[in-house]
Amino acid sequence: MNTGRVALLTVAAVTAALAVGGCGGRDPAQAYRDKLTKAGFTSVTVQADEETKGTRKKRKKQVVAYDFDWVVSTDDDPNTCTVELEHPGDSGDLRGNHWHIDEVNGQNVSGWGADSPNPDTVRRLLREHNYDC
Repeated sequence: MNTGRVALLTVAAVTAALAVGGCGGRDPAQAYRDKLTKAGFTSVTVQADEETKGTRKKRKKQVVAYDFDWVVSTDDDPNTCTVELEHPGDSGDLRGNHWHIDEVNGQNVSGWGADSPNPDTVRRLLREHNYDC
């Protein structure tokens, strides 16, 4: 076997290993972080919200949702609110394909819309629902 063919086969093997290994699937939390950053949010850290499901013998952790806590101010005073944005996870327990506002200052909220809000929409909704942030 000549050295040219050995080098070609080595490059092909390395390329295949990279394609199957580390470069394959992307972490959903990272993908959601990128979407939130593109929407205008800053200091984005997305956490997987996992719950254990199943029988005692077959317990399995599933991602129920992906959460992002955003500290926001809507006016000139020093008060802020912590808004939790949530995206349904892989378990199927939550429905939808968008981020939604799940909590404000640790309290559940609903009916604020299911379409991924941008920072200006979150501020507007907080003002409309009389939050002093």
